[in-house]
Amino acid sequence: MAQYTREKMKKLIKKRKVKSLIKALTYMRGETFAWDKPPSGDKFNPNYHIVMGSLKGHKEYVEHYGIRMDAAKALGEIGDKQAVEPLLEVAENDNLFSVRATAAEALEKLDWQPDNSVAGAVYWVNKCNWDKCIELGDVAVEPLIHDFVWGVQSNRVYIGKTLAKIGGSAVEALIETLNKWLHEYLGMIGLASMKGIDPTKGLGVLMLESFSGMSDVLKITAWALSWTGDERAVEALNKAISTFKGAFLNLRSNALFMGYTHAEFLEPELDESLEKLKKSMAST
Repeated sequence: MAQYTREKMKKLIKKRKVKSLIKALTYMRGETFAWDKPPSGDKFNPNYHIVMGSLKGHKEYVEHYGIRMDAAKALGEIGDKQAVEPLLEVAENDNLFSVRATAAEALEKLDWQPDNSVAGAVYWVNKCNWDKCIELGDVAVEPLIHDFVWGVQSNRVYIGKTLAKIGGSAVEALIETLNKWLHEYLGMIGLASMKGIDPTKGLGVLMLESFSGMSDVLKITAWALSWTGDERAVEALNKAISTFKGAFLNLRSNALFMGYTHAEFLEPELDESLEKLKKSMAST
């Protein structure tokens, strides 16, 4: 694959190189960044090596998806219809929602009309048109879940209610989200505990932000499940609460650590969501 930089993209856009811009739509797609390992023989210091590695990797990751977004936006502005099919593919398959949303916006400029496809669902999620998403049903679930986790925090309650109204596969997706992020959350807590990571330095500062973000996703996911009136949600919340309380059984005496993980806020939210769900089901 050709190598692209933001500077090279500026030249391609200025010269309206449509074919090259289409190729850039999938540049480094599917790539993720991981913590760098310390150099061979170098003593591992989690408060330095992981942070430095992640910052370097994250910068490259942002650069790569920025190139894909630049290409999608430019193709919409250039207006060449040969970009329609490649942009549709990106709107349905890019691993980053912001790139998919940019591709959907570009398609609109090319006189494409959102339909009942995943690309159409991405478009309506990006427009925050929750009624349209409910109309689309199952096809909107994956884009909604993606934006629920990674999108704007202020949209999470609206998306959660939308998923609850869709029901069916949306309930399954919410349960999967709850289980996945609880696993990630507890895994990171285990790492922090095992390594004795300082919450005021290096990696600890980054992890503090992650714990806040993860606990917020878990809290809103639990809320969304409480709105579904689905028996599967009862089982999922019961299991999550049991897993959560079991993991913290030996950590409750460490007040600093508990505050660091936001656990003292998350536990009652899970309990309350389960009780709300049970009450709503009992009243119907």
